[in-house]
Amino acid sequence: MTEYYFDIETRGLNPYKHKIISIQYQEINTKTGASRFRLQILKEWESSEEEILKQFLKILDPNNVWNFIPIGFNLRFDLTFLQIRFKEVLGVNLDYRWLHQQLPLIDIKDTIVMVNDGRFKGATLNWFVRKEFDNSEVPRWYDKREFEKIEYYVKDEAKRFIHAYQFLKERLPKLYFLYDPLP
Repeated sequence: MTEYYFDIETRGLNPYKHKIISIQYQEINTKTGASRFRLQILKEWESSEEEILKQFLKILDPNNVWNFIPIGFNLRFDLTFLQIRFKEVLGVNLDYRWLHQQLPLIDIKDTIVMVNDGRFKGATLNWFVRKEFDNSEVPRWYDKREFEKIEYYVKDEAKRFIHAYQFLKERLPKLYFLYDPLP
């Protein structure tokens, strides 16, 4: 079982109109949440969207779901975007049921909502990990060909996410043992 920090950056929010400009992933320790290897960034601006999708398809293997377990924030967006882009760009149809029901994953979005007193408004990754920049800057940087800023943003976000994930992995199990289901 291999957990990976996983995220994508896109040119916009519509997967039928906008392309994926980066796919980033990093193997993390299943027990501690610490990073195990360097962050891998597949960059559209160095090749093409088609090429980075082909590269990532080798990693996301429907025949062995336990080789790549995505860990992230709001993974529903990322996986849906990927599914549509795979179909639009490569003609590859990732099975909806496999991608959205059978693929094991850990999405910390629900945990962030709980930390935010059960409120969805304001329960963002930016708020939780105190990111330096907002991802809304990425399309602007892309248009201005400021790819080094995108790369810096991606690396910073990954580092902050993994730090927060380690914090959650360490503390959430302790909460379980404090809970008494039969008061």
